Amino acid sequence: ATDTFTFDDQFYALLGTNAEREGGTKMRSGEYATRFLLPEDVPLVGQETEAAISTRDPDFCRRIEHDIIRRDGERRTMSVVFRALKDSSGRTIKTYGANQDITEMKRKEEKLRSLVSRYDMVLGVIPDIIVEVDNSKRYTWANQEGFRFFGEDIIGREASYYFEGEQDTYQSVRSLFEGRADTILLESWQRRRDGERRLLSWRCRALLDGDGNVIGALSSARDITERRARERAVHDSEARLHALVHAIPDLIWLKDMNGVYLSCNPMFERFFGAKEQDIVGRTDYDFVDRELADSFRENDRRAIAAGGPTINEEWITFAEDGRKAFLHTIKTPMYDDKGDFIGVLGIGHDITGLKEAERSLRENEERFRLISENSPDHIVVHDRDLRYTWVLNPQLGLSLADMIGRTDFDILGKDDAERLTAAKREVMSSGKEMKFCAKLPSLDGEDHHFDGVFKPKYGPDGEINGLIGYFRDVTEFTKVQESLSEVNRKLNLLSGITRHDINNQLMILEGNLAMLRADHSTPKGDEHLNRAEAAGMKIAALIRFTKEYEGIGVRSAVWQNLSALVNKVSMDTNLGEVRVANDIPPGVEVFADPMIDKVFFNLVDNAVRHGGKVA
Repeated sequence: ATDTFTFDDQFYALLGTNAEREGGTKMRSGEYATRFLLPEDVPLVGQETEAAISTRDPDFCRRIEHDIIRRDGERRTMSVVFRALKDSSGRTIKTYGANQDITEMKRKEEKLRSLVSRYDMVLGVIPDIIVEVDNSKRYTWANQEGFRFFGEDIIGREASYYFEGEQDTYQSVRSLFEGRADTILLESWQRRRDGERRLLSWRCRALLDGDGNVIGALSSARDITERRARERAVHDSEARLHALVHAIPDLIWLKDMNGVYLSCNPMFERFFGAKEQDIVGRTDYDFVDRELADSFRENDRRAIAAGGPTINEEWITFAEDGRKAFLHTIKTPMYDDKGDFIGVLGIGHDITGLKEAERSLRENEERFRLISENSPDHIVVHDRDLRYTWVLNPQLGLSLADMIGRTDFDILGKDDAERLTAAKREVMSSGKEMKFCAKLPSLDGEDHHFDGVFKPKYGPDGEINGLIGYFRDVTEFTKVQESLSEVNRKLNLLSGITRHDINNQLMILEGNLAMLRADHSTPKGDEHLNRAEAAGMKIAALIRFTKEYEGIGVRSAVWQNLSALVNKVSMDTNLGEVRVANDIPPGVEVFADPMIDKVFFNLVDNAVRHGGKVA
């Protein structure tokens, strides 16, 4: 073999030249490399040529690809197959090279590689599962998401292997494999590679061969487990909201920006006297008079302009039954997730009862004001720390400013403050009211007497959070009582002396009557003596009566339990066969002289003695 190539016309045509231009059909390898090969391909062509010459293999055949530069400067790609012709001793006589221009094929291959790369890239970024099955429903191909979901061993497994629970998936895709449908959409519960049950949304499309026969299916699937859970949660939430809106006693409605109703609840239906389906799509002007509809529309515009809740109050009349109601209405603009305006939401709360209560409260407050301004009583309210929080008719020369926010220790002497505070704390700890009498000095040093009661004050939680005191200044009454006691004392002294003198005279009278009966006893005389003795006994009884009642007015009046008083008198009186029924409720008391039991005794005794048939 020599270092000379022999080229035919077909080869020169591939190089864009001919034998005449190149100086014949023969050309040394170096010259060929210089004229037509790229420098980087020269070693490859040289090595393959040398390998063909030096090989001992009679069947030697090798294929290489390299680029050439045609005479017109165009770069092309050649496919060269080398073969060697050997003599009987195995020595290479010559080599053959079959050249083929594969430029277009390489370009198509590059384009195909690019498409495959792009296809792989697209499949790699698609979040959906993509799989192929044959007619036996066995997986033949899957993208990366498919492998990630089902596992690396998916190929060759039947689709039902991954089914979770009983399902009619095969029945649903039957028309696809029978060629009666092109695309099928379905949902199916599948088992993920970690064993978790997931809901997949499938889109299945038939795969056809060249003759149009179904050979399988290409399917894409998306995991919609969380989405379906969210949809279910939203549905449940909407159902609860719908139930709440329809159960709530308030009027609720939604209008668009033109005042056209979009929805309303049953309470609002009663207002218009129509069902929701008859209200939606219409406006206020279809149901109420123009003046009221104008006011509703104006309030809608105010809410839209404000961009937030607005409040108004208005009287309405229910078309259903003619009932009038005073509404506290809140209107607010509604926007969707993108911030686009939807309409105006209205909520009308019936506060007719509250309005009536407010009116009644104002009337009661006015009555209380008139009563308190003309009442002589002293009323105080304390907090849990016994600070004065409210005072009616301050006493002892004090003003409201002197008392509000202060305790008894701030306005009274130590002894008086301790006594009052102890009584108040006992009421707060026991929860029971306490009647209380007090003598307190005023700012000018004069003593004042008060009678009243302390009661616990309860908060909204039912716990005691303070104290209420009701008192009346009984100083003048006390002075009169003290004066009366002094008069009674003097009268009693006089009465005692008089009784003593009369009793002495009665003793003389009784002695003389006894001697007279002994010395001059006659029937007629005894009759007169008996009358004289009876008169003397009556006088003695009257004297004893004055003794018993000389204490009246001497001791101060006190609170006394009427029921207990009647029971005591009943026990002290000789009732005979008479039965006393005491129906006075326990706890009823009267403020009276301690001698009131004598009054009750005389009433019961006279009733028993002289009442005949007593009831």
